[in-house]
Amino acid sequence: MSTKKSDKEKVVRIPFTIYRDNPEHEKVYSILERQKNRNAFIRSAVLAYYAQGENGGHSVSTEDIRRIVREFNAELAETLFQKLAQLKQEECKPTENVTEQSPVQSGEEKKTIDFERLKNLF
Repeated sequence: MSTKKSDKEKVVRIPFTIYRDNPEHEKVYSILERQKNRNAFIRSAVLAYYAQGENGGHSVSTEDIRRIVREFNAELAETLFQKLAQLKQEECKPTENVTEQSPVQSGEEKKTIDFERLKNLF
């Protein structure tokens, strides 16, 4: 007995129907229309969909991204306020009186930091 497949067994056609009056089907049609190799594209899409299902079907959602951004913003804000507090403490430490090298002082004034406004940004 021969185990070699005949030409008919090597190729399988899988028909499917797209209804142009269905918006979801129309979107699929427009995507497939732009593909050079539709067969390869459909194979890749099916394999990717199947792999996603095997991995628990979990993909990163918009809500996941929002949650991560909120957590990191809170952490970033805390770190920022700690650094600012450190800098403020260092500014308040007494320093030695050192004579200034240049007799002319720059006309720029030190700008103060509006901590309440900064806190509301985060």
